Amino acid sequence: ALLPSTEWRSKKVFDQEASRIEEIRFPLLTPPLVLIRKEDHWVSPNSPRQKVAQEQINSLARKISRLKAQSLAEFVKASEVGLDPPQAELIVKFKGDSTEFRVLLGKQKFQNLYYAEVKGVADWKDEIFTINQESAEKFRITAAQILEKGE
Repeated sequence: ALLPSTEWRSKKVFDQEASRIEEIRFPLLTPPLVLIRKEDHWVSPNSPRQKVAQEQINSLARKISRLKAQSLAEFVKASEVGLDPPQAELIVKFKGDSTEFRVLLGKQKFQNLYYAEVKGVADWKDEIFTINQESAEKFRITAAQILEKGE
């Protein structure tokens, strides 16, 4: 029997150093949030007085930079699996690359798998795949988790 095409392809969606991520935007939060890496820490230019939860964002950046698909989700439509519109969305820019990568999170597929899609990566064009629960939970970050309460 022929193996499905997923067996031989790399499951790496991104394979970068987390430190190369220089911008993460959260367009679905109210209000939308933008984080920019300044030297070694994250700042929120649209709310400069608020402190960003550095560890949370570094941890998120590590998850994005090494994002792996668990499996390809063939024969599903984005609208059927909560990707159009998405349940969560991150827009990411890497150093030295003007591409804006959109990471979309969909519904839960099984207990520990979630649907996802990435726009801007040629190898993953129009591919819906699943990611593990740990990544999904990181991507569903809330404004309260991103910004620390000011004194």
